[in-house]
Amino acid sequence: MKKTTINHYLNKRVKPTIIYNNITAYPLYLQIITQRKTQQIKSFLNVYMSEKAFEIMRNGGSREEYMRETNVMQTGNYWIDEEPKILKSAIEFLITNDIDYNLKSKYFKQYIEEYTQTAYKVFSKETAKIEIGDLKLDDFTNCLNIGDKTLIYIQKAIENTTNTDIFKYLPTDYIKIWQVVELIKYAAQKINCISFLENDPFKMLFQTFDNKEVKEICGTTKTQLQKKEIEKIFTMLLKRVKCSISVLFY
Repeated sequence: MKKTTINHYLNKRVKPTIIYNNITAYPLYLQIITQRKTQQIKSFLNVYMSEKAFEIMRNGGSREEYMRETNVMQTGNYWIDEEPKILKSAIEFLITNDIDYNLKSKYFKQYIEEYTQTAYKVFSKETAKIEIGDLKLDDFTNCLNIGDKTLIYIQKAIENTTNTDIFKYLPTDYIKIWQVVELIKYAAQKINCISFLENDPFKMLFQTFDNKEVKEICGTTKTQLQKKEIEKIFTMLLKRVKCSISVLFY
């Protein structure tokens, strides 16, 4: 795969904007070179910066300093200076997985917004879509798949309050899938999905699984995970994630 290079620059070809405290600012853009093509697009963070703030950021200055002269106080799931690295990982993931994309489409922005969330949130979302195959049980699990919490977390909360183990009513295979999501939660912690997949997720999962405390967290009264099962289940979930990403660009 050809090298991907991404850098920020201030677009001074457009008329500057006056932001708070009468600061003159320009829109932040990205120059992207990949697969022998060069493109310039506006930053996905919709940031305007003073020349001073941009120089501080470009030279590796403190985030607190460069944020003082921008039009935003928060930038979503990542810092402004992290954007080139995030986009590089995202683009290379798409290329590696033969997913056609358009940098300037709204779907690319949607992809970045969704997959710069923490890894376990992304995998939790995919797992919540899995149906057991029994209408009543599927209705039951749909009620439990709330927000970004894993089913393991919800089961423990219910048991602590009602002294009822809901896993008695669910298939073992389904529980194990959620155990893997819980494992991702502890392995990746605050790592976003793109960065998690860019590294060695299996190594991270197995290293975490060897932790006695995590084994107890992932364990239930009904079943215990094995390493071979982790690999099989994670591979299946990863396919679902890749499928969801590819669907964005259809």
